Amino acid sequence: MPYRLIPRRLRERVGRRGLVLLLFGITWVVQGVSYFTLTDLFAGQPKLFPIDHLPLSVQGWLWIVSGVTSTFAALRPRRENDTPGFIAVSSMPLILCASYLIGAITYVLAGSRVWVLGALGFLAWAPIVLALAVVASWYEPPIIGHEDE
Repeated sequence: MPYRLIPRRLRERVGRRGLVLLLFGITWVVQGVSYFTLTDLFAGQPKLFPIDHLPLSVQGWLWIVSGVTSTFAALRPRRENDTPGFIAVSSMPLILCASYLIGAITYVLAGSRVWVLGALGFLAWAPIVLALAVVASWYEPPIIGHEDE
């Protein structure tokens, strides 16, 4: 049912895989912009995980670039390869998963309770990575009746 909330022309143009790329791509761009607009909120936070050692502007641009790449891949004709879009949209969640997992293991070995934050961060982002991998494997049926598409 929620799929029908998306305008029909857009659904037919991008397909289900493209729609996922488009929605996540827009979300990633917004996430990236937040790194620039909410700098005061993030400034001065402790650097607990490897990702925290990247400057906020670099993190913001990485989110934006992955989101824009995903969005452009979504808007290409359906018969074109959208693999670059799925690689782009999965890149930042994968980086976060790795960062949180490395941090969690490091803190467990150090005997610090901060490992819980790493474990929770990993458990929050890993399902997103897996969901994107599942969507990337979906078969996209051809457009019926649209030879010029």
